Amino acid sequence: MPAKNALLVAADSRFTTLGARCDFSVKLMVPTAPPLTIVAGTGTSEWISARYPLWPNDPCGDLKKNGIIFFDAKALTLKYLEEMKQPIWLLDLKALADHINVAIIEAAQQNPGFVQQFAGKTMFQIVVGAFDPATATSYVRALQFNLTDDLKIEVKLGADLKFKDADRPDYPHFGDTETFAQHVMSGAGNRYLPKSFEQIQSAATISDVGAEVASDLAINLIEAAKLASVEIPELMSIGGDVIAYKIDATGVARIK
Repeated sequence: MPAKNALLVAADSRFTTLGARCDFSVKLMVPTAPPLTIVAGTGTSEWISARYPLWPNDPCGDLKKNGIIFFDAKALTLKYLEEMKQPIWLLDLKALADHINVAIIEAAQQNPGFVQQFAGKTMFQIVVGAFDPATATSYVRALQFNLTDDLKIEVKLGADLKFKDADRPDYPHFGDTETFAQHVMSGAGNRYLPKSFEQIQSAATISDVGAEVASDLAINLIEAAKLASVEIPELMSIGGDVIAYKIDATGVARIK
């Protein structure tokens, strides 16, 4: 979420795999290079193999102790960025997609049954964000990886956004976007939205949005979905601890 001289990023920690809904996923990662950059993964961006059936009384504990990660789109992206050392606004997204596709194919050969479960669905999204203090500009770019019904990889541009101080405020959302929009932004969960939502909506430009207000909204959009999920089962894909970072000229700092 762009703010004056900063970019705020937040994510939950819930993921669903092998029929278990667990809350220990790390969806945000900070590369050593390029600077002032963050990587996020939504959907099932980590693929975990485990003995099945999982422990009936503690499936998440079983996955955490015995699960083996055999594909991690975030880690692949992190390593790619560190090797390229290129600002994300100059990054060739097609080259990144091709790099990840090679790893998907290798993972599918290793564990075809796991990958085939995504047929006709979105597998994951990779989102990269960065702040350029020289121009006070925030960048958010995303790739969505689908698996077609006939088991072909389909990559779509999920976002290619640039925010300057004079632009209108915005709060890009990735993951279960349609469900979130329907049940939180335009549905019963709307009553859980924080006051910072109205503050940002009423701001004329990003320069009018302070980092504290933006961080409050970034975090509490997720908290609103978690509260609403008690009554709305479709939102139960969102949950667990919220992790948040602020990116500005001083660096990338975890704020929650």
